[in-house]
Amino acid sequence: MQNIICALRTMCESESGFVDLFNKNKSLAKLMTLTNDQKDIILFSKLFYGKARANLIALINDAYQYQKYAELILADLVSDGLSYADARAALDIFFITFGFPGYRGVTFNAILEFVSYDSGDFKTVYEGETVDGKEYGVGKRQNYYEGESCGFDECVWVAGRMIGYCYALEIEMGEYETKKYGFIVNDNFVGKYMTIYEDGEEGYMKGKPFVVE
Repeated sequence: MQNIICALRTMCESESGFVDLFNKNKSLAKLMTLTNDQKDIILFSKLFYGKARANLIALINDAYQYQKYAELILADLVSDGLSYADARAALDIFFITFGFPGYRGVTFNAILEFVSYDSGDFKTVYEGETVDGKEYGVGKRQNYYEGESCGFDECVWVAGRMIGYCYALEIEMGEYETKKYGFIVNDNFVGKYMTIYEDGEEGYMKGKPFVVE
């Protein structure tokens, strides 16, 4: 049996897995087969199916401001019957699982490995956790074009796909840097993500719509 963090990542291995987490009929029974920690399952249920659900979805759609939504979610969880300590634990499960800032150092079975993919003049090098030769867990993917760095992605990977809070850097013409912060599902930013350009200009960009039933 897995701990709750591993179990939730396992749930996200299919392309619909992350969205299915919000559907009690599709996720609860499966999660219970992956972990027998009853308290963590209760915390997960309160977060994904209870009063906090709407603000959790709002957080995913505007992950750059996750701290603002975190306060709303904690209040929702307490009003839904959890103690503040348990509410904090429920939110921490989500933040650790999907690699939010300040929570990426809490890992398990961590290994360090490099995996390279070459395609013409483009190359990526992944440094972080892996399972069965695929990116799996917290990691950073460095991108190179003709031997020069053209940016990176820092995120959580599940079976080779990015799912979680992402900090990305794009470098154009070897000089101009663009930073991106937001939530990624199946390698795509969802909701809106913050973009900060070389000159300091910043603004939101639209990612894929994130909609759950």
